[in-house]
Amino acid sequence: MQHKPIQMILKVLVTGLLATTWLLAGCGGAQKTDSAAPAAAEITCPVSGKPFTPTADSPKSEYKGKTYVFCCGGCKAKFDANPDQFADKAAAAATPAGPAMAVCPVSGEKFAPTADSPKSEYKGKTYVFCCGGCKTKFDADPEKILAAPGKHPDCGGDCDDKAPAAK
Repeated sequence: MQHKPIQMILKVLVTGLLATTWLLAGCGGAQKTDSAAPAAAEITCPVSGKPFTPTADSPKSEYKGKTYVFCCGGCKAKFDANPDQFADKAAAAATPAGPAMAVCPVSGEKFAPTADSPKSEYKGKTYVFCCGGCKTKFDADPEKILAAPGKHPDCGGDCDDKAPAAK
């Protein structure tokens, strides 16, 4: 059972390396489009809690037989100084919490949802939003939003607080 986080991290690293190699090779001369390149899987930094796409050069640490991958050298240094402080957070980060990317039903923007992303339950389904303004707009009239998902860019001015959207 202890090997599952290591296997997942290795799988993510290999996938990212393969995707990078494919992109750098120019995909055999084929025309590149956004949908042609496979997206490397994001993971969550066990120290900062931020999602990132690991590369072969991403900082790593071994602790109690597991390999942990970090978004930057600063997070690695914090982990190395006191790994017990981050052990639970790191274990949770090794388990995927859901899709790497989501589309806000209000603004239509792609974003990387986190555990703190605003959510609403409606008719037995959970909807995740890019910001609190979009959640508020959805909660006010979910039927209107669901009738034309992603067609409501004015979310109430709260969009500056959301994570950067994928382009």
